[in-house]
Amino acid sequence: RMYASLSLVSEAFATDPQAVRWAFGLAVRGKGRVLSSLAQQQQGSRQDPQLAARYDEWRALRRQFAAIVLRGAGQSSQEEYRQRLQALTDRAERLEAELSRLSAAFALEAKTRAVDAEGVAQRLPPKSALVEIVCTPFFNARPSGDEPRWLPAHYLAFVLTKGGSPKLVDLGDAASIEESIADWRGAIDRAADLVAAFGEPAVEERSSAPARALYEALFAPLEPGLTGVEKLFVGLDGQRNLIPFEALVDSQNRYLVERYCFNYVCSGRDLLGFGRERRQDGAFVVFADPEFGEVDSEKPADSAPQRADTPTRALGLSGFAPLKGTGDEARA
Repeated sequence: RMYASLSLVSEAFATDPQAVRWAFGLAVRGKGRVLSSLAQQQQGSRQDPQLAARYDEWRALRRQFAAIVLRGAGQSSQEEYRQRLQALTDRAERLEAELSRLSAAFALEAKTRAVDAEGVAQRLPPKSALVEIVCTPFFNARPSGDEPRWLPAHYLAFVLTKGGSPKLVDLGDAASIEESIADWRGAIDRAADLVAAFGEPAVEERSSAPARALYEALFAPLEPGLTGVEKLFVGLDGQRNLIPFEALVDSQNRYLVERYCFNYVCSGRDLLGFGRERRQDGAFVVFADPEFGEVDSEKPADSAPQRADTPTRALGLSGFAPLKGTGDEARA
C-alpha cells in the first residue's frame, strides 16, 4: 500500500502541499518499520509473554481496521460502519497506551508512527535540509488489457528545509539511474590502476564525466529546493546507498563536497532521536596511538612483505610511523 500511495501522489498530486506532506510521513515511517517490529516482538517475548500477546492483539486490530476500510460499508448502514471503525479505534488506542507503559520498544515505535514533516523540519539545524530518497515501483491504478498492475520502479526524492514544507521530485526510472551508478563506480574502481599509467590529473578528468552525468540525474533536479543550504542529511534507498554524493561533479566542474557538508541517515526520523535518553555518566574507553608495525627504512616500499603478522604487512605495506601526540590527546 505504501508504494501505491507514493506513486499516486507523485503522478497526480506532486504539487499539492498537503498530499506531499502525507506522502513524506509515509516514506519516513516506512523505512526501518520491519526492524522496529521485530525488536518489539523480541523484547516482548523475552520480558513478558502477556506483553507479547497484547502486542499481537494490537497488530490484529490494525489489520482488521484496514480490511474493513478497504471493503467499505457493504450491506451495513453508514452509522453501523462508523461505529465498528470507532470501536476498533478505541480498543487499539487503549492497547497502545498500555503497551507504551509496559514496553520501551513499543513506546519508541509509537513515536515513530507520529513522525511528520513538521516535526522533522523543526529539528533540522539552520541552513540545512533533509533529502529523503525512496525507490518505489509505480502502481497502475487503471490497467487495460494485458497491462501490468505494477510498472517499473522510480526513484523519488523529498526535499525538506528547516521550518519548511517538503517538496517531491520524481528522479526518473530506477533502472537507468542504477546503470549510471554502476558506470560511475566502475570508473572509480579502475582509477587506481590507470593513475600509474596516465597520471592523476588525466584520470581525474576522465572519471569526472560519469560523475557529472550522475550528478545531472540524481542531484541537479533537487538543487532548486536547496537555496541557502550548506548541510545536507541524506536518507538513501536502493543502489543509492553505494553513492558518496560528495564525489559527484556539478555543472561548474566542482565536487559537491566543496559546496555541502553531507550526513547520511537511515531516514528523516533519525533526526528526531526518538526520545532516547543519553547517558551522562559511566565508564568509557578511548583507543589511540596504535601500533601500525615497524617501519623498515631499508626495504623498498613496493617490495613484497615476508610476513603477515601485522595488519599493514597483511595488506602488503611496509608499515607506518607512529602518530605522535595521539596518546597525549587521548589521555587529555
